[in-house]
Amino acid sequence: MLLADWKGGNLEAAMRTGEAALEIFRELGHRTMEGTVAYKLAAVARGIGRTADARGYAQLSIDAGTDVSTRTTIALGHLNLARLDLDDDRAGSAATHLESALGVIEPGADRWVLVEALEGVARLLVALGRPGARDLLDGAARIRLEIRQPLPATEVREVLATRRRVRAGGTGEPSQSADALHAAASNAIRGIGRLAPS
Repeated sequence: MLLADWKGGNLEAAMRTGEAALEIFRELGHRTMEGTVAYKLAAVARGIGRTADARGYAQLSIDAGTDVSTRTTIALGHLNLARLDLDDDRAGSAATHLESALGVIEPGADRWVLVEALEGVARLLVALGRPGARDLLDGAARIRLEIRQPLPATEVREVLATRRRVRAGGTGEPSQSADALHAAASNAIRGIGRLAPS
C-alpha cells in the first residue's frame, strides 16, 4: 500500500501506511524491511514538507542497510539526503551523499537506483553551472523506459525543472550503457565536494 500510494501521489496516505509498517518491522527486528520502508518514507516525508522526518528516515535506511549489507538501501538513503541538501542549497553536502550512493551502486544490477543517482548528479551540476547534466538526464530517461520505472510523484517536478535549466550540448549519446553512465556521473561528482559550498 505504501508503494502504491507513493507512486500514485497520495502522499498523506503513503505516510500513514509507511509509518505503521515501519513500527511493525521494528517490533519484529526485521532490519532489511525496516530499511526498505525507511527510504520510501524519507521520500514521502520530503514530498509533504516534513524535512526533519525525511532526514531521520533517510539516515535510518543507511543504518539499516549497513547492518544487513543491502547496498541499494544504503544508496537510496544517501540519495534522499542529497535531495534534501539540494533543496537547502548545500551543494557540498549533496555531492558527498551522491558520491556515497554511486560508490555502492552496481550499474548493471541496480539500474532502478542508478537512475535516481543520475538525476541527482544532473540536478547538482545544473545548480553549479557545470556541464554534463543533459547526458545524465537522457540516460536516466532511457533506462526508466527500459525497466518501466516512471518517475515517482515526489520527483517529477524537480527532474522537469532540472531538464528545463540544463544547457544545450552534451555528447548526443543517449544510448550509453549503465556502466558508462555510472562512470560519467562518478567522474562528474569527483572533486565537487571540495569546491562546492557545503
